[in-house]
Amino acid sequence: ARSAEPPAGASALGAWYSSVASTIESLASGPPLTQAPGSTSAENHNAIDPIADSNDSTGSVGSISWMTSAIKQLDELTTEVQAMAWGKPVSPESPAAVSADDSGVITSLKQQLLDQIDAARAQLDLKIDEARAALESAVVGMLPEQLQRPWISASAQICLDLETHPELLQSASVRTGAGLCGQELDFQRQRAERMRKDFAQFIGVAAATVDERDIPVIGVAGSGGGFRAMVSTVGSYRAMYQAGLLQCIMYDAAVSGSSWAVGALHTYGNGDPHKVLGNLRLAMPSSVFSTANLMAFVSENGSIAQRVFADMAARYLLSAAESDDDTRVDDTPA
Repeated sequence: ARSAEPPAGASALGAWYSSVASTIESLASGPPLTQAPGSTSAENHNAIDPIADSNDSTGSVGSISWMTSAIKQLDELTTEVQAMAWGKPVSPESPAAVSADDSGVITSLKQQLLDQIDAARAQLDLKIDEARAALESAVVGMLPEQLQRPWISASAQICLDLETHPELLQSASVRTGAGLCGQELDFQRQRAERMRKDFAQFIGVAAATVDERDIPVIGVAGSGGGFRAMVSTVGSYRAMYQAGLLQCIMYDAAVSGSSWAVGALHTYGNGDPHKVLGNLRLAMPSSVFSTANLMAFVSENGSIAQRVFADMAARYLLSAAESDDDTRVDDTPA
């Protein structure tokens, strides 16, 4: 349908209408060209290297993330359009006031924009469904035939589930400062309160004599080294646990093999290294990655198994994307 003309003399209203309509059209068209280094937002439409086609698995993840963000922007536009009152200016930056005779035209313009937003949202929802289907098909196709099972495709969707990963709708920011943030200081205070009795027992004094502010910040770091590092870390944590030191730790960190031990300690181990050690004793006689162990893990830990395979799929896609980028560079004529 043809858009109504803005009322005569309301140039600011016409400019606002055109700006919102242009934004809606841009969002509805799907992921734009990738912004080139150094280019501004206005130059973005002329940038190079379009986002990968939605049929490509690595491009699907980026496209879905972009379109989900676009839907959020459409929701914000809806609020903006609904809140616009053109009877009088509300600030120096507001559009000029228009006469009461133009109120019908203004209402019509606002309704047109709301209808365009609804249509754009429906279009993006459809594109997201198509991209999800493409991603599911690509992930399943990458897996060996014996692993191509329905729950594998469900695992891939976990990577895109907004309840599981709400950060998909967030913009990351880096805090700069000379000290810890308030939330981290709150954590340290709460942690110190919780381990006051354990610390008092460790140093052999009455808990009432310990001021939480005097409890040192203790951290444990586990090194890499594969299976040996995992076993060594479990043994070290068991020794600290028996001595009462583990209960006084503020932070722990691990890489590679040690992270297997620390991850187990803070999940099914519930902080008790003996539980992790007992599980290792049962698992060590056979390969951790044997078919029997893999199937037992899947059958006994449905939701956790989906998360594990979702991470595996995501890592594979990232690796495939990096390899593809290297190939494109190698194939570029000198």
